[in-house]
Amino acid sequence: MRRLILALMSVVSILLTACSSQPVDLTNKLEKYAVPVNQLTVPDGVQIIGLGEATHNNGEFQSVRLDVFKVLVEKYGVRTFVLEEDFANSELMNRYLSGEDIELQEAWEKWFPFYHTQEMAELFEWMREYNRSASSEEQLQYWGMDVQRSELMIPTLENYLKEVDRELSRA
Repeated sequence: MRRLILALMSVVSILLTACSSQPVDLTNKLEKYAVPVNQLTVPDGVQIIGLGEATHNNGEFQSVRLDVFKVLVEKYGVRTFVLEEDFANSELMNRYLSGEDIELQEAWEKWFPFYHTQEMAELFEWMREYNRSASSEEQLQYWGMDVQRSELMIPTLENYLKEVDRELSRA
C-alpha cells in the first residue's frame, strides 16, 4: 500500500509540474541568461566558479568547458582547474602541465576512462601550452577533488610523511 501511495504521489507530481495549461516559453529566459562564452562575466569577489555537466563523457560539455576555462584564465586570472577525479592523480598531471617529459596518456592513465576524450586532451594540452610562456606565479594547475579509490592515496601520503616526519613514515 505504501508503494502504491508513493507511486501515485510521484505521478501526480509529474503531471502537475510537466503538464501546464500554459506553454512554457524558454526563449525569454535564454535571452536573459545565456551569453556567448567570450562575453562571460564573473562578479567581483568570486573565488570559486563551478562548471557542471549533466553527464560524463559528453563531448559538447567538454568542449564548452575548454572555451569557458580559456576565458576565465585570460580575462579573470583563474589559475586552477579542479575536476571530479582522484586527488592522488593530481601530482602527475601537474608535472605534465609544467612541461616535464611526460605524455598525457601517462599523466591520466589511472583516471576514470570517461575523461579520456579528445576534448579533455585538448584542454590539458592548452593548459600545458599556456604554461610554457607563463611566469611561475601565472602557471595553471590541476587538482582532483575526490578520493573514490583510496588505495591511490597511499603513495602520496607516504611521500608527504617522508617530507614532514621521516621517523613516522617508517612506522
